[in-house]
Amino acid sequence: MKRLDPQALRRRLQRLQQAGPEPEAEPASVARLRRYLGRPWLRSPERLAHRLGAVPTAGGRLLMLEHRFPVPARFLEHAELLTLGRYPAPLDLQEVVFLDIEATGTSFGLGNVPFLVALGFVRGGEGIVRQYLLPDPAHEPLLHRHLLRDLRTFPVVATYNGKSFDLRLLGYRWRYLGLSVPEFRFHLDVYHLARRFLMPGQPATLRAAEAELAGIHRGHDIPSEEVPRAYFAFLRRGVLEGLRRVVLHNRRDVASLPHLLHALDRRVYQGLEAPDPWTLFVLGRHHERLDRLEEARAFYERAAARSLGTLRRQALIRLGRLLQRLRRYDEAEQVWLRLLEEHPSHREALLSLAKYYEHRNENLYRALHLARQLPPGPERERRVKRLLRKIAQRRERDALQAATLLRE
Repeated sequence: MKRLDPQALRRRLQRLQQAGPEPEAEPASVARLRRYLGRPWLRSPERLAHRLGAVPTAGGRLLMLEHRFPVPARFLEHAELLTLGRYPAPLDLQEVVFLDIEATGTSFGLGNVPFLVALGFVRGGEGIVRQYLLPDPAHEPLLHRHLLRDLRTFPVVATYNGKSFDLRLLGYRWRYLGLSVPEFRFHLDVYHLARRFLMPGQPATLRAAEAELAGIHRGHDIPSEEVPRAYFAFLRRGVLEGLRRVVLHNRRDVASLPHLLHALDRRVYQGLEAPDPWTLFVLGRHHERLDRLEEARAFYERAAARSLGTLRRQALIRLGRLLQRLRRYDEAEQVWLRLLEEHPSHREALLSLAKYYEHRNENLYRALHLARQLPPGPERERRVKRLLRKIAQRRERDALQAATLLRE
């Protein structure tokens, strides 16, 4: 075995100590983090604004985009009926600001940050969409200050599902940041208006509602669930393609709201001449909720005459109940009989007719026949027993009267 020279070993150790450890390759995750923290695409806000077609404000910490779009007529003539009496006057669109936001998520936690806000309003017969884009979430308070400055100039705000998300999330952020929450005279949530005019089972998204009710077809559009992913791709890697699609999606959301509102207003304007029975049925419900019972009756009658199946059944049920509220019991009887002829085991028709023949018409035998067709349960047993008792009492009374007449 070769003997090691202590002096040579010492010199070798000294050389290794002077050279130091060999440099390790930087992990890919560290490289991505270093690039993200540097974010070179944010160092030139003018260049970023130019690529997005925006105008830098506040030293480039916030980007603003403005676009013009055509608007329908200035007034919503039937706002009272559309809003079920909550806005009892024609609505001037110049008093309305249309609002839509895009955020980093769908929850209401502190980590969900609105990064893009669109405001739509009418000036001089022309529609304007103003968007505020947040290139860096660290400057979120700046976005809200600009947004609040614009919102306070309008007494009415219109959103699509804003009661559940847009304004609710903004309210949380304003309170968290110590900003004052604006008070609007009225919040018009178009989602709830549109959903009433959509057939049961139809999707109630804005894209589906504008296609079905206003005839607006967007074509290719980024799905809402991909919006946060596109924004994070911009923050992490500077990818602008997805962010451009998000900006366009947000702009379309706001620009379509006035047209959707006017499409609903036109349906109300058609009144009894509305071509489809579902619109007639919906307008009947609107008039009934406003206690315009005679108008509601006319709409229900027209809807029942023009429809089949489930819609006709619902229209007849509403019409029967309404006639009972109006104390027009004989007319209600005819409606319930029509319903029972088409649906022989319909519980409400059987029960309403049984009550009518027992208390109004005093045809106890017919009331008993209908009561026995009710579904088994305590109500059926109680009603049948009472009718049998009344029939027995009537027979005894008739027998006593007959005996009295014979003695005379």
